[in-house]
Amino acid sequence: MQTIYHKHHIIPKHMGGTDALDNIVLLTIKEHAEAHRVLYEKYGSKFDYIAYMALSNQISAGEASYLKLFGPKKWSEEGLAVLRETGKNRIREKNGFYGKHHSEETKKILREKMSGDNSWIKGINPSDLPYTKKYEITYPDGTKKIVAGLKAIAIEFKVSITNVYATISRIKNKKFPSRGVFAGVIIQEVE
Repeated sequence: MQTIYHKHHIIPKHMGGTDALDNIVLLTIKEHAEAHRVLYEKYGSKFDYIAYMALSNQISAGEASYLKLFGPKKWSEEGLAVLRETGKNRIREKNGFYGKHHSEETKKILREKMSGDNSWIKGINPSDLPYTKKYEITYPDGTKKIVAGLKAIAIEFKVSITNVYATISRIKNKKFPSRGVFAGVIIQEVE
């Protein structure tokens, strides 16, 4: 039986790690799970905990994706207990799919559904995602509006996301726009 290796980021991407070769090491699946468990215990990131649970077959890839998007940023002890207990009930023989395999036709359908424009994330409102920043737009007439993400602002003002980011940076430095589409507009991140 051939050993399967995973690429593991020594400094995880969620902590600012890069894809540089000196930040990647090859690990077996078991070693990869253990590496994320150790990172979780040291730093407490939910992403490492989810990776550990998924790599050790305690939760499915779908559950991991859901938890990354909608799970809490930090796990409470009660939340961890529930996640551990749920994981125990889904391993090996307790998992209804254990020992079974998808047909090639099913794999093809799943690949098509999970890629590109058919991605499962399509249709999710960015404001529903816990990590999407919220911004308050104050218009020249004094009306205010809360939006989620830079893309929403870019669409509303018909400019690039880069332009929005630069404008917000200037506003943070008390340099308010006096011309163009943002003239008289104030955009601030909502805490």
